[in-house]
Amino acid sequence: MVPAPVPRAPTDIGDLPEDILLRIMSHLTSRQAVHTCLVSPQWRYLWRSVPRINVSIEEFEGQHNSNNHVAIEEFEGEDDDDDDGMSIEEESQGEDDDDDGMSSEEEESEGDVEGDDEHEVLFKRFVNRLLELRNPVTLDEFHLRYSVSSNTRNMSLSRSRHANSWISYALQCDAQAVQVSSQYYEVQLLPAAFTSSSLNRLHIDNATLAPGFFNQLQMGCPALEYMFLHDCLIMDLEIFSSSLKVLIFSSEIRFAYDHGGQASISAPRLISLSMDYGISGARLPILTNMPLLKTASVGLCAGDIQARDADGIKQFLGGLCDVTTLDFYYWDSKLTMEKSFQWCPIFSKLTNLTLDCSFVNEDFYGLIVFLQNSPNLQKLTLSVDKSDTAIAGELEDRSFTCEQLQIVEIRCRGTSEMLSRVTQFLHANGIRHDQMCIVDRS
Repeated sequence: MVPAPVPRAPTDIGDLPEDILLRIMSHLTSRQAVHTCLVSPQWRYLWRSVPRINVSIEEFEGQHNSNNHVAIEEFEGEDDDDDDGMSIEEESQGEDDDDDGMSSEEEESEGDVEGDDEHEVLFKRFVNRLLELRNPVTLDEFHLRYSVSSNTRNMSLSRSRHANSWISYALQCDAQAVQVSSQYYEVQLLPAAFTSSSLNRLHIDNATLAPGFFNQLQMGCPALEYMFLHDCLIMDLEIFSSSLKVLIFSSEIRFAYDHGGQASISAPRLISLSMDYGISGARLPILTNMPLLKTASVGLCAGDIQARDADGIKQFLGGLCDVTTLDFYYWDSKLTMEKSFQWCPIFSKLTNLTLDCSFVNEDFYGLIVFLQNSPNLQKLTLSVDKSDTAIAGELEDRSFTCEQLQIVEIRCRGTSEMLSRVTQFLHANGIRHDQMCIVDRS
């Protein structure tokens, strides 16, 4: 019997099935993907069906109309019946003729923002033409690196219009993940752009979230489960989401606090919450209706909260009382609690606790309070780096019992007097040396 011929393995990338080629191309920026039209006739229009858009203003920095003739020649294609042979980048140059392929509406939209640098104009024209020529295929992801070069509100809003339009386009194409960031000043994101039954992950960096933004996410994006915000101004004081499972506030999240308003966050399906490195507002936000919350990481920085007091700490921690894992960092000025004031709730489910040196300073006051209110703690992590911050107070009873505690991890930079004090304190309160693990981070 003659053996069946073994299928020949592809020897050239062009021999791969189109769906695999598109997945490979999705790892390129959109501008790089357009370049692939030069590979062969087979590749000429392949970029139009890539399931991922990744556009960045940074790819256009240093480019000007006057020195861009190479790019025009690069992307010139053969004429075809629908006149799409003209390069996408050639279309983006805005040549002064009546047949440049750009609609009158697009031409008007390109000229209505004064002060745009040439590379910004080229970038916006490129993206507009890219979206115009794309095939109507579903998007997996949309990544946008934008630029706003003015912090004047009206001008910033005008210059943010393209970003909102492109986000709306991506969501109409059922993008499941959207990532938006801005150079220089904040891009202003409008609620109207965010309507999608497919959006699952949202990542925003350096933006103003206009009033009504979170209400629109609640009504218009029912599948949203993951949100990451970095360096954003939030104009809403009430945040409610029935779908979010992970919420991350990272670095310089500012809540509008006209007239002393206090923000509130309610998320009944939330599992993980991170509020590290600077939350600004009139008061600490109120955390409510989070019955499924398991992990929380919180960092309170100096000067961010206008009215920082024991009541605010108590109210804030009360919203976290059902977590099983808590990282709590206090980098603000010394806060002294009144004697017998119950600012720390009982963390009956807490098994993993991380505290910084603010809770070790002032004769271990903050640490003792947490240990007295964490009866089921299994692992304690302490940072004992030198710091002047502290939560201080007086205790009539300094005893605590942690019967479930198995290990204490102590993070430090080399040996120090503080490290010695911490180990002595723990040993004096019944924690054996073999339960202590010292991690040198120097």
